[in-house]
Amino acid sequence: LLVPSKHDGAKPGVAAEVVDLNRSENGFPAPVASSADVGVGAWLQSSSLLIGGTSGNSVIFAGGINPSTGAGGASATRLSDLAAVADGGAGVTTAIKLLVARVRPGLAAFSDGKVVVWGGQHEAGSGWKATMGEVIDADGAASKMLKVEGDPGLLANNNLATMGANVVTLRATENELVLLVSGGVPQPTPTSAIDAPSYVVVVTWGGVATVKPVALSGESLPPLRTGLAGGALTLPGGREVLIAGGLVALTGGVGGCPAGKGECLIDAVVAIDTAADFATTPVTLTARQIGSLAAPSFGVAMAPTPNGALIAGGQSTIVDVTVEQADALDASGQVVAEAFPTSDAKTICGN
Repeated sequence: LLVPSKHDGAKPGVAAEVVDLNRSENGFPAPVASSADVGVGAWLQSSSLLIGGTSGNSVIFAGGINPSTGAGGASATRLSDLAAVADGGAGVTTAIKLLVARVRPGLAAFSDGKVVVWGGQHEAGSGWKATMGEVIDADGAASKMLKVEGDPGLLANNNLATMGANVVTLRATENELVLLVSGGVPQPTPTSAIDAPSYVVVVTWGGVATVKPVALSGESLPPLRTGLAGGALTLPGGREVLIAGGLVALTGGVGGCPAGKGECLIDAVVAIDTAADFATTPVTLTARQIGSLAAPSFGVAMAPTPNGALIAGGQSTIVDVTVEQADALDASGQVVAEAFPTSDAKTICGN
């Protein structure tokens, strides 16, 4: 699901663009090609994170599919001097060597800019426990492996090693990061997210990662998972996180999905309270289902708003193919798998 068989077409013609969101009377300026070298940020299935650090804001890009080989990459890129990038400059690019090839890993940062790279191992094999996470030094080009410990049941579960999981920060201090990991596709069953466990990982600044199972407390809830390419977002103020959507399997009738569908996708939008006792095992999280997507989808985009979040896009069909062009967009604007013979504003917008 994450590594295309034809990978030579996965390299974009334009690696990066600058989008100016300062609206004038003529609307928003058109995006312009950037001269910045984003490195692996131009790869398919790479991850990105805006961080602080001692030298100001920068962006880390990590992992992804190397378009030259079709294999996961053990590389990361730091792009700094973002003010120069916004003004059309190249900024400063630093290449970083990861210790393990990763596809769509989770990223989180300590307050000093040290970055945790979690999961996403590509073909880790039996040694997956030793390679679950690594840390990139703040403003440096080196990384070191995290020491993973914790719940014996989780560490005995080979499905803990997932690509494309959703990793969201529940708490961040100078000395500790608490992450919620859900969904993704396990290496032993790369076409299904059914067996991917949800868990909490507590990462100390000193390099130890402790994995803990999750128990839910709250109102009528679906299983806590987001499948592959679900959405995960920390809401303004940091009091709650949202998880939404995701691909569970390429067949219906599984994972609580109705039979007769070509795939199993999630439509639930769940809010999770970040105030919890992370010293306990399991970690009890208070959650509530606050709504549903207009259609079960994966690949939704999420962005914070002053009072909540905007959820947009997403693909709601994979195996089933839409025949009529008029049905190719649903009410929420989520794009399905049909490729239009011709695409124009009237076809897309329906007016």
